[in-house]
Amino acid sequence: MGSGWGALEVRTRWPARRGRRAAFADDTLGPDQQPWLQLWETGAFPAQTQPVSTNVGPQWTDKLLTLGDDWHALLHLGLLRHSTGDHAGARAAWQKSSALKENPWSLRNLAVVEQDATAAAALLTHAHALLPGNWQLTNETLAALLRAGLASDALDLISGLDSAQRAHGRIRLCECRAALAVGDTQRAGAILRGPWEISDLKEGEDSLGRLWSDYQRAAGTDEPLPYRYDFRMHPEPAPC
Repeated sequence: MGSGWGALEVRTRWPARRGRRAAFADDTLGPDQQPWLQLWETGAFPAQTQPVSTNVGPQWTDKLLTLGDDWHALLHLGLLRHSTGDHAGARAAWQKSSALKENPWSLRNLAVVEQDATAAAALLTHAHALLPGNWQLTNETLAALLRAGLASDALDLISGLDSAQRAHGRIRLCECRAALAVGDTQRAGAILRGPWEISDLKEGEDSLGRLWSDYQRAAGTDEPLPYRYDFRMHPEPAPC
């Protein structure tokens, strides 16, 4: 059986295919789909303090537009427009959403489509202030500050994080990069030699290798790349 999203798609786009024998039966509809099912059937989203699960598709455009000045509907309208390549329309929807209700999700999305690195960092910093406990947003904010050349601001943000976020591998990676950017090789070296782990590294990712090379140059050391940081793909030796 498929997921509830398949059942919602059948319900809203191909109602003639409904039925328990279908690959996407109605009984697979779950909590993630219920707000969208309510929008489809009643024309209204339930009141939200944070966004419901993301969903896009041409059948939702008119439904979202009929909700008018609703920050939540405009957030999703922006996501729908962005998925079709209408980045200008997406930006307009998120700007209106944020103006109606200051919310971190629209601000974050505006940062994604912002071309100026400094402006994007400012938007993400604002979003992070509204949602400080989300480590993924913290990571994106730190990365944006580093791209904008604002390493000191990144370190200031890190100093205000809770202990769980500060210990997260991706946050530690950003901290190390920021420390190197401001010339604090001692802080960077302590992170690199400490007990830390980035749990979502994939084979072939060279972020740790490049970070170590940056540290080597900054600290003036020729210490080789530690094995635990080497996620590069090595070709098999050619046959003799």
